Amino acid sequence: MCFVTSVESGYDDPQHFDQAWNHPDEEEKIKWRAAIKKEFGDMKKKNVWEPYSVQNLPPNRVTLGTKWVFKKKSSGVYRARLVALGYSQIPGVDYSANFSPVINETTMRIVLLMMLKNNWTMELIDIETAFLYGDLEEEIFLKIPSGYNQVVESTTSTDCLKLRKSLYGLVQASRQWWKHFVKTLKNLNFKRSKIDPCLLMRQDESGILILCIYVDDVLCIGTSASIEKGIKDILNYFTIKHTKEVKEYVGCSIVRDIKTKKIYFCQPGLINRLEMEFKNEVDDLKKVETPATPGQIIIRPQPEDELLSNDQQKKYRSGVGMLLYLVKYSRPDIANSVRELSKVMDGAAVHHYKNLLRVIKFVISTKNKCLVMHGNTTCEKFSWNIQAFSDSDYAGDKDTRLSVSGFVIYICGNAVAWRSKAQRNVTLSSSEAEYVAVSEVCAEVMFVKQVIEFLNIKLELPIKILMDNVGAMFLTENQSMSQRTRHIDVRYHFIRDYVEDGVVQVIFVRSEHNDAEVFTKNLGSEAFHRHASKFIDTTN
Repeated sequence: MCFVTSVESGYDDPQHFDQAWNHPDEEEKIKWRAAIKKEFGDMKKKNVWEPYSVQNLPPNRVTLGTKWVFKKKSSGVYRARLVALGYSQIPGVDYSANFSPVINETTMRIVLLMMLKNNWTMELIDIETAFLYGDLEEEIFLKIPSGYNQVVESTTSTDCLKLRKSLYGLVQASRQWWKHFVKTLKNLNFKRSKIDPCLLMRQDESGILILCIYVDDVLCIGTSASIEKGIKDILNYFTIKHTKEVKEYVGCSIVRDIKTKKIYFCQPGLINRLEMEFKNEVDDLKKVETPATPGQIIIRPQPEDELLSNDQQKKYRSGVGMLLYLVKYSRPDIANSVRELSKVMDGAAVHHYKNLLRVIKFVISTKNKCLVMHGNTTCEKFSWNIQAFSDSDYAGDKDTRLSVSGFVIYICGNAVAWRSKAQRNVTLSSSEAEYVAVSEVCAEVMFVKQVIEFLNIKLELPIKILMDNVGAMFLTENQSMSQRTRHIDVRYHFIRDYVEDGVVQVIFVRSEHNDAEVFTKNLGSEAFHRHASKFIDTTN
């Protein structure tokens, strides 16, 4: 009998229904059978399906298969999940829309900063069997799943099932759950943000309650009374798991220091995975002070370069993918070096793999470094200021001659948004590249502004955007056209309206004081740490 070892728990998990139902260990068999019965019980309780006959199927319709997924958690919980084989679904027949939003990482940081400023509480709720609440808009049919006849008591024989509710594995499952949950929250008087559909807020006699939704994990932030009342209201509609001391959310460790009013974001689990996967290759490398060689720009493989094998290519993409997730939540300091690595995801050479190992070595040797946010600032809790830094590396990509845009946005001195990204089109001068970059940061600033306004926080205007190119500054203020600028896409000119209306003010800053520089260039040790220290700190 074959089993698979769980990476999370270290235990052997069954791969098929029969392996769990007839487990050779009697104690394990009892627990797996209980998990299977619970899964079927949850579906029966939520009226997920109804018996149906294959002979009555609509024309050109098929029945979807199912499979069981078994997982023994590190906490000792035995989880059995029945999953539909959604890859058999036909677009336009079995599903139409399938997109389901999740909370934006910038929004999440803004809400947590609000919590710090107001000395609020945060708690976490996990909706159990969330996808089973979703209402289907299409007719979907299932083959009889394994274990159905052993567990489900039915007085009528049936050869297929018609779904009434969503099921794990369906293409539209996540979307249907989100629509159902948000609709329920609106009935509970929550107001949903138009700028981020997974941000909701309610204000009543108990205080302000803010919800951040990431699939079935909901971060609740507000006064203790508002959270207690909100969770009580949600319990009337859903079965939940409640965590009062939030230590992790969206795979990111959250460490809160009440005394210093600081929050540290780090991802030790992800860094440990990197260390396990690349341990033998980075252990012997020298410790490095920066994630990449200063001034280095990755060039796509040349005919004479030795390409990685298929297995190494897969490992390269896996490593870059994990680093990108680190950049997204807790390590903005490595953003530019990881962006460079991602340029050759379709085919990396041996020397590119060495660059990857250097970044991983830097991350592992600085695993105690975290993104830090602090509430003890001169910024008033009900009146915030936004400051953004913008930079561009002109024609930084030697293969395509595309320039690189980089920015970082601070709220009350806390970094809440950053980006290192190649521009869409080739620009004809450094001033044009900087102008495109400042327009892109202005777009993100407007997103941040609208989130803050939704939270009913007063914002100090004008919003200051700092950059180190006088020519680009002139373009943001000058509405005239010339032969050197008339070709610029109109999409980048919208910043002029905000400057004219006094919403945004573009200010010159010297390059050595431009924090966005770390997002466009691989800097030397002194410059790198000068900029990175603005948002990266060490946990206690």
